[in-house]
Amino acid sequence: ASIATYGYPIREIIADTLSEEAGYRAMKAFLAKGANCDGIYCVSDALCMGAYLVIREEGLRIPKDIAVVGVGDYDYADYFSPPLSTVGARHELLAKKAAQMLLQHLFAPGSGAEEVLVPTREVLRSSTGS
Repeated sequence: ASIATYGYPIREIIADTLSEEAGYRAMKAFLAKGANCDGIYCVSDALCMGAYLVIREEGLRIPKDIAVVGVGDYDYADYFSPPLSTVGARHELLAKKAAQMLLQHLFAPGSGAEEVLVPTREVLRSSTGS
């Protein structure tokens, strides 16, 4: 899992899992090296939660000092402070399609694999100044 900064130069912050704790450790290590960034893109909303805590502990402000974007757009994104901008699939569509595929597999075994495209959306909230 990684957290990538945007701006110049682009650097990657590597986390060992997609957890909040891993996001915290990775962001802490990145800033401890004296590295600076104006924004981060986290590959999961959970990583953002850990990064948020470090950013605040370092006396930095979201989004004024560092803008933050996550992936997932889980219901709790609105409860970050400030609310988290995200990119993600609509979970109700994923759940519906997964249920349909499961039922198809149960009642028509061997019906073959199906490629599924689930549209993504961006939700701009305060963590990016939106």
